[in-house]
Amino acid sequence: MTEHLWSHDAWLQYYESKAADFSVAVRSNHAALTSNLESTCDAALSNRAMHLRDSDSYHGKKLMTAASGLIPFAKIAVSVAVAEKFANEALRAFGLRDSSGLENLAQKLKSLTGRDSLAWDLIKAFAKHSAEDMLKDAGTHAATEAVHLKPVIGQIISVGSGYRSSRKRLIKIIDKTRSWAEEIHKGVLVPLAVEKAL
Repeated sequence: MTEHLWSHDAWLQYYESKAADFSVAVRSNHAALTSNLESTCDAALSNRAMHLRDSDSYHGKKLMTAASGLIPFAKIAVSVAVAEKFANEALRAFGLRDSSGLENLAQKLKSLTGRDSLAWDLIKAFAKHSAEDMLKDAGTHAATEAVHLKPVIGQIISVGSGYRSSRKRLIKIIDKTRSWAEEIHKGVLVPLAVEKAL
């Protein structure tokens, strides 16, 4: 359903096609169309988050972090690199990677509606966010590396803690990105699709 959507343009086209699928009665009523598209947005974003959690990338990154626990103190570097890469993948998956393109869409919405838009404020607020903010929010912890002071047992503990902490971190990244995507999609992409459909 949403696995092929990797840019804000693809997400916009998705919402436009969904708007075209609604009945004429819904398409001609601004409030009804907005409500239906927002429901579609919720379902699509949840579906995309589920795809991210089921992806090979997600599972591979968890295992990579866990395996790095076998090498003393390697888990820190690997877990940070893994989280950074996954944060960028998550931004791209929800169509949030290109903030300048999103700014252009907000301007387009403003020109279509002829009024100052909440969309512009949303884009400016989102532009301040970055993958780094997401990583800070997800947290990276080095305390578990102290277990390497006891060989073998420490490595077993480190592998287990690496898997668990990586899983939690990646889920937080997905949840945070989905939250941002919901704001941007409902504030910019859905209103654009509504304006084009009316």
